Amino acid sequence: MVELGNVVKTANGAIGAVVDWLDHGMRPGIFTVEWDETTFTGDAPPRHWTRAESEALTILS
Repeated sequence: MVELGNVVKTANGAIGAVVDWLDHGMRPGIFTVEWDETTFTGDAPPRHWTRAESEALTILS
């Protein structure tokens, strides 16, 4: 599971760091990822991911 401080990678190769995690009571956790602009071309991946969506990310560290 993705946690605050992890470095993550998308299926398309974009790499970023998880810099924030919010839990809004009954809502799922929301993770904020700051992406390294040198690891992707075109549009950046989303900055905000739910816990379920973050399962698609590979944890690098």
